[in-house]
Amino acid sequence: MYLNNLYVSILTNSPNPDLRSFLFVCDLSQRTWYRFANVEATSMIRATTGGEEIWWGVDPTNRTSAYAPRIARLSPLNIAQREANTEAPLSGFANIVDPDGNSVLPKIETGWMKLSKPEIEKRIRHIYVSHMTQANGAVEALRVSAKVSAAPYTAYQDLGTVPTTPNYERKRVRYGRPAYGLQVKVEQVLPTHMTALYDIGVEAWASDGAKL
Repeated sequence: MYLNNLYVSILTNSPNPDLRSFLFVCDLSQRTWYRFANVEATSMIRATTGGEEIWWGVDPTNRTSAYAPRIARLSPLNIAQREANTEAPLSGFANIVDPDGNSVLPKIETGWMKLSKPEIEKRIRHIYVSHMTQANGAVEALRVSAKVSAAPYTAYQDLGTVPTTPNYERKRVRYGRPAYGLQVKVEQVLPTHMTALYDIGVEAWASDGAKL
């Protein structure tokens, strides 16, 4: 437990760095779950002196001798979230990386959701992403993909990327197909100084309800 969050670390035997570690975090006030990558915690130790702190043992797999074996603090993961600059930077800001040099690349997937009730097939035209993404230079940092199948392991269809913006903007990507439901994924493919995702919207209209 740290700052009203529950941290659960699971290590696997996979040699793939993305599949080696799963650090799940539950925000107890919101009752929501998310995952931190690149945190391969072999143990978690609560500090008994000073302010609230959790130290975690760094797994040596896939790391150089400079970064393992050692212990690291959990607090910088939360400080980076709270102190992210929400003002448009002028110049000279750095894209965020972890101290071991790995870029911070967040990803979010929605659940599969029906588009209408009563159940009528809808034609999807666009998917909208409302975000503010500050980066050192203009880059296509966010990739949007979607799928209409409710099966959990079906592949997403790549719909393209949206550019970075230092201010709040609403961008769209075209989908153009009928469906009863939809699942959307937005993932960061290039490092940025700060990324804030506010909303994911769908533009769709109902087809003839008599059609199946």
